Amino acid sequence: MKPGPGAQAGLQAPDPSWCSYHQAPFRFFPKPAITPEQITSSLIHRCEQVIARSNLLVTVKRRYGVVVACCGDTWKLELHADDGEFWLTRVDDDDDQLDNVYGSPVDFMNKLEHVRPAYLSEPAHEIIFNLASDLWIAGEREFERALHNGWACIMARPTSPTSPFSVIPPDVLSAFTISLRDDYADPDDRVSDATGLDGAKLYSVFVAPKLNSIALARKSTSGAEEKCYRWLANEMKKLPQDPPKTHDEFKMVATKQFEGLSGAGFERVWKRALRDTGATWNAPGRRRKNPKSQTSR
Repeated sequence: MKPGPGAQAGLQAPDPSWCSYHQAPFRFFPKPAITPEQITSSLIHRCEQVIARSNLLVTVKRRYGVVVACCGDTWKLELHADDGEFWLTRVDDDDDQLDNVYGSPVDFMNKLEHVRPAYLSEPAHEIIFNLASDLWIAGEREFERALHNGWACIMARPTSPTSPFSVIPPDVLSAFTISLRDDYADPDDRVSDATGLDGAKLYSVFVAPKLNSIALARKSTSGAEEKCYRWLANEMKKLPQDPPKTHDEFKMVATKQFEGLSGAGFERVWKRALRDTGATWNAPGRRRKNPKSQTSR
């Protein structure tokens, strides 16, 4: 999702800030995620919440911009935000696609319901199906909140495949069934259409962040970085030569504590705080234990 005019009617072509309808649950949390870093971080947070509620022994990590949920050494469930797809693959063989299951979330779950890959036990098959379902339900719920709260709106061509785009109110869209025009096309070329009970059609259904939502998302990101800076600079001033945590530990704490803070945003804050405080937390060598944390015996 790139910066652009947002939900602007009358355009002849989709704006770069829009996303395909089937990608929207991967882009709104419920506020729009603008950068790839924000999208990935938000998806990881969503995965962690779903897994915590389900009490599953599943780890979540990022890999080349893709969110990966792994269970042991057998399987991994990948969330591809750019494609709007789920992928199920074996952990030990990235090149063999014979047993892979993938597709848009609905298509993926339909396939998984009827096919169990040979490398999956029945319990693992059930875990993956439930995990994918819960993730998709959480995504749709947050997308509905985005529409309800005005963070997103629906754009479509209302009369013909070549008519200008118009804003479609959510209550109008609820009377339509939305489907991918070609589920096997390249993900970047996929377009969703909608059909009403009376045969009415909406063509090229997209989701656009409203103008104010883009501005508010940027403001939120900027505010999160400023809060993180004040906190991190204070920590550096306390122990300028003896960091109580590693860089990665501080990053993990900060991205959870300050809503809207991305990994790239933390790196900017880290460099700024080092420069302003004169702390030597980037010096080579192992982190020493904070003597204040030791208790006398």
